[in-house]
Amino acid sequence: MENSPYYEEMLSGKNKVKAFMLRQESVETTTLMGPTSSAKSTITTELLPPVSNMLLSKNVGDTAQTTLIPTLLMLNSRFCENEVLIQCIPRNKSAYPDLLENLKTVITDSLYEVRDELYDFSINEVIIKKILNPVNRSYHAYQFAKEQELTQRLTELLNDACQTIIEMPEPLLKAAESLYKQLRLKDQTAKKKEAYEHLVDERLSNDKDFLDNLLSWYKILINMILADLQPLWTYETEYTLLDDISDSSPATQLMEKLYGSSSACSLVFEEVRYATSPSKDFKKAYLDRNAAYPGRTVKINILDTVGLTQSSQDREIISDNIDKILNRKSNALLFLCASDEQPSVYETCISLLLEKNKKLENKPVTICRTKADIVIRNKMINNWRKDTGRNAIPLDSPEYERYVTEAFDSFLDEYINNPSLGEEQIGKEVGGHKIEYLSLAPDLSATMDKHLNGELSPTRIFDILLNIAEQVDIIYAGGYSRPWLQSKDLIHYPLNVICTAQPLSKTIALALTAKDSQNGNQYKQYIKSADAIYHGRSVNCFRNKLSYGEGHETRAFVYADFRLYITNMVARWLREVIPVNDLINNLSISFDYLYNSGLTDEVKSQFPSRFKDLLQDNWWNIIERMAKKLSYDCLSKEFEEAFYFCSWSDGFRESLKVIQQKFSSVEYWQKNIIDLLKSEANDLLQKMYIFD
Repeated sequence: MENSPYYEEMLSGKNKVKAFMLRQESVETTTLMGPTSSAKSTITTELLPPVSNMLLSKNVGDTAQTTLIPTLLMLNSRFCENEVLIQCIPRNKSAYPDLLENLKTVITDSLYEVRDELYDFSINEVIIKKILNPVNRSYHAYQFAKEQELTQRLTELLNDACQTIIEMPEPLLKAAESLYKQLRLKDQTAKKKEAYEHLVDERLSNDKDFLDNLLSWYKILINMILADLQPLWTYETEYTLLDDISDSSPATQLMEKLYGSSSACSLVFEEVRYATSPSKDFKKAYLDRNAAYPGRTVKINILDTVGLTQSSQDREIISDNIDKILNRKSNALLFLCASDEQPSVYETCISLLLEKNKKLENKPVTICRTKADIVIRNKMINNWRKDTGRNAIPLDSPEYERYVTEAFDSFLDEYINNPSLGEEQIGKEVGGHKIEYLSLAPDLSATMDKHLNGELSPTRIFDILLNIAEQVDIIYAGGYSRPWLQSKDLIHYPLNVICTAQPLSKTIALALTAKDSQNGNQYKQYIKSADAIYHGRSVNCFRNKLSYGEGHETRAFVYADFRLYITNMVARWLREVIPVNDLINNLSISFDYLYNSGLTDEVKSQFPSRFKDLLQDNWWNIIERMAKKLSYDCLSKEFEEAFYFCSWSDGFRESLKVIQQKFSSVEYWQKNIIDLLKSEANDLLQKMYIFD
């Protein structure tokens, strides 16, 4: 590894990795979001040097990215081009209930398909593959499990379980016919398959030996995934690798394992952080933009997410995917959609963003139509064909410039300059156009670009991202560029939050338990409904949506209904019981670690009042994020485990009992409320400056 002073500092121990992450945390994070094949991953290739492009290209398939794990690209020009830091963030929530959900669905489908010949039923490789590579692409583990010789054991477990399902306590066919008649009495539109779904869920859930063995099998799978990666880590407990990139380096091996089409790593990790140098061109664009601030270096984070239409173009699924992405930490959104995407997909995404605009009101949002060159070229050729009857315009034609210019102007009028779906209302204005465009295939658009004076250059992405960064500065620095500050100790922020609200925490906790006692029937009513049967898909929708702060309600006929908006309920309680001004007055800034510089006096005089103003301005969002964490993150382990050994109906009730047990506890609220508030305040404070 080259002798970079910055890298020597980092490699002296894992604390230096922590120090780097603290410094990089303070810079803006822009989320890339959009339908599959919108060129989200391709955009990052303009920002990276060639050696990193080779690694991250493993995430770009023929039609979509291959990994199911979002990537946080952390660009820092103090790295050399071949230096990389890769850190994997473990999942906050276990994927086991997702596996269990898909397993029950596949088994139901398989048994129902051969319902008249169940005597001959056995688990085959096709069924195992469907279980381990679900259609919704929530994970793909089949190839890895097969290579590790785990599929045979799963086959044996399922064959035994399916024989029990088929035979006991009475033949499945007979029981399903009887249940189907009962369901038809409730609703004439009931389907026979619904009877099979209920019986498979019930009988599997009563097979305790199978569930014990399945959980053990799953834990072995997880341990094997981690063991496969273990030799590659520089710091195993942090899942962090520091390396020079080469053909056979650990960095190359790790990215192949993370991004391979058969990777099972999404079962254990929820994010990959990839830190390295920016490309030379992006570095130059950054320095040119910041010429008034000599000494600054490139620092920027880009979150590359999984495509919104990766598994389906259904509006509800796109909506859920947007909610998941908006739940991630980020300061700005760059929504990308290919110019040649189906209009209905673009319109669906824009209408959903408008519906969720409350979550974006304090974030800069830019909409970008990618693959502009494809549409421009098509317009140019179509016009040429209409005028000449020929299918291709010669590159040396004296008419070429006129046709490409007219096509470009037509593209701008149709896609960029005349927003008609309410795009300009989404999020904060970035400065310039709300809708931008990009061409990312210079080998195909070079001739057009020459006649358009560089308008189709892929480096337009530099200006788009730097405009967003400037807008983030304006939000957090009161209209100015955020100051760059240093710390006396690199494993501590220069500025830290002091919270003296502990005496208030008991009062708030008592008020929240009272709220639960008085107003908690929204969820408690379903705990009492012991005989009600809830549909498995509905229960899983509730479980998944709660994990990213959303509610769910059903309109069933055969099954019992529920309406649960627990995060909204908790947010309402918090707004009602927290004395906002008192709490904000109990938050202040410590300057103990601030390294003295020419900015010190200015920071000390201006930051305290600006900090409190930002807390006031962002209070709604702070409450929403705290409510989400209090209704899921702080109790997620017990909540998810409630589903391990129950039918979906019983698991639903057990999970609500977990919530009741936590919400009725003064200790639960008191333990978490101040820590969460301090964490939210700290996140805000760290964005008021850049930790250099």
